[in-house]
Amino acid sequence: MAVFTALLLLLALVCSSVAAPRSLLQIANPTFTNGDFALPGFSALNSGGYATFSSRDVIPGWVITAGTVDYVSARQWQAPPGASYSLDCSGNEAGSIQQNFVTTPGSSYTVSFYLAGTPTGSPIKTLQVSKAGATQNYTFDITNTTVEQMGYLPKVFDFVATASATTLVFTSLTQEGNGPVIGNVFVTEGTARPIAPAIAPIPGPAPALATPDSAGTIGPVIGGVLAGAALLLALAALSLFCLYRQKKRRSSLQSTLEEGGKDETLGKTTPQHPVSKPRQEHFTLKQLQKGTDSFNGTNIIGRGSFGIVYKGVLEDGSVIAVKRLESRPGRKDIEERSWKAEVEALGKVRHKNLVPLLGVCVDRGERLLVFEHFVRGSLDRRLHDPRDGEPVLSWADRINIARGVCRGLIYLHNDIRPPIVHRDIKAANVLLTDDEIANACIADFGLAHLVQDSGWKTSTMVKGTVPYMAPEYLHGGASFLTPKCDVYSFGMLFLELVSGRPVVSQIRSGVMERLSKIAVDMTREGKILELVDPKLGNDYDVNEARNYIHVALACLRTDPSARPNMESVGSQLALVQVVDSSFREEDLWDSEGSSPLVGSLSSSSNVLANNQSTVLVASRFVTPR
Repeated sequence: MAVFTALLLLLALVCSSVAAPRSLLQIANPTFTNGDFALPGFSALNSGGYATFSSRDVIPGWVITAGTVDYVSARQWQAPPGASYSLDCSGNEAGSIQQNFVTTPGSSYTVSFYLAGTPTGSPIKTLQVSKAGATQNYTFDITNTTVEQMGYLPKVFDFVATASATTLVFTSLTQEGNGPVIGNVFVTEGTARPIAPAIAPIPGPAPALATPDSAGTIGPVIGGVLAGAALLLALAALSLFCLYRQKKRRSSLQSTLEEGGKDETLGKTTPQHPVSKPRQEHFTLKQLQKGTDSFNGTNIIGRGSFGIVYKGVLEDGSVIAVKRLESRPGRKDIEERSWKAEVEALGKVRHKNLVPLLGVCVDRGERLLVFEHFVRGSLDRRLHDPRDGEPVLSWADRINIARGVCRGLIYLHNDIRPPIVHRDIKAANVLLTDDEIANACIADFGLAHLVQDSGWKTSTMVKGTVPYMAPEYLHGGASFLTPKCDVYSFGMLFLELVSGRPVVSQIRSGVMERLSKIAVDMTREGKILELVDPKLGNDYDVNEARNYIHVALACLRTDPSARPNMESVGSQLALVQVVDSSFREEDLWDSEGSSPLVGSLSSSSNVLANNQSTVLVASRFVTPR
């Protein structure tokens, strides 16, 4: 049966190899999910993960400027798992595409992209840059560049903007039916020569099979013998390849983790903060099943948007936390992207204020991450549901926790290239070490995708816990995701630490109110110190408390550009005895004395009323303000 299946697969490959050559454009675009198309000219994704065009003018972010494309049902946007979307034109009519960018006159920009192919026509491809009426052409020779190599051969060039808008035009995209693949175009302000993220190789256009002018009697016989031998060799090779690929898949994630810290993109910034070196290994499913009592529900210690966390014990007595990715109908593509992004990001993270990853397991459909277990649990539990006999978190502990979270975020935002935006900083995702003075480790990188320096967002998913989420991200979607969103979340977390109050509470029947609104009201009324957790009594420094609250409120400014970055926050926490002169109370409310950010919340808003609710929705394409 296996041989028969392999034979069918081989026949399919042979058939595909004689199909008409295709012209592929691989363009970096956010990922769609089924049923979430809201753009004119698109239909919803069908069950196969495709969406068809009904207009030639609405490729998101790109416009076909020369030639025509006959969009029919066979010419679709196709989404390989974890890759960008591809436009399959199937013909040779698309002459060029263009993209407009907002630029600053006089500023330098770097463009990086992948270009590959095996055209039968001219191998010279052109990228045209139009700046305020002037045009500059850059040519690239792809004679010896195959599609399989494109992940290793990014094209990079620089230009200086002369106007507030710049247009990039790719020309000569097709030649006699065989076009190149253009992949992941990134524009970065500055000339740092970024390396565009690798994309999954796309099969190149297959060359047409030569047809002899005449057929002899010997030719078919020899051809039949050679074809039979080739078929047997192909079947043997296919069997070996399947075994190799299964083994390779199990080890590839571990390789990512072991080599992640060596990634050359990390060399752009020298880490300035302490780095931990946790052990990493590949766990077997049998090990983890035994350690968690077959993932018994009594061992559940946490739940996230994509998985459940179990407590486990290894044979050597080590206590671990195992995150098990759940399978949900209709969300396989999202889960796959989440898993790959999480492993890649975690494999590069080494810091004492980030929960260390001990290893991974990919076996029999299970995808598991193994972390260090924290006996003291989360900050959320410690603040709002302390165990019997547990002392109140001291002022020194609270400040040390805030500084630890701050250091972890500084590392994610500044010491990794591209930076990582956590997206879901909250008390439940801060784990406490078992030290004399509590230290904090940031957990749950479930959808902490790498954010490209150029501002291109690789995810359209809005993920987080509503009361902690920055308003521009919550309402505007992933187009507004920046490190300043984490700054906002940190501000809410810091207020929660200082006050001991939940981030959303019921002030009277039917009315819920954010902690930020309470803090603003107390500040305006000159009662700022009443915000401090009364359980502390007088065991805190009054000046420190006042200035810490000012730092937290500065992080909660409605305008993200007015918020400090995490490095600035870290400096203010270190020098908190110096009054924060940058704090401006007027930033927190409008001229009429109210703020849309921190206004009262109706109890009918169930998501806001529940401190632990998370949001996971597909954002629309929104142009950043």
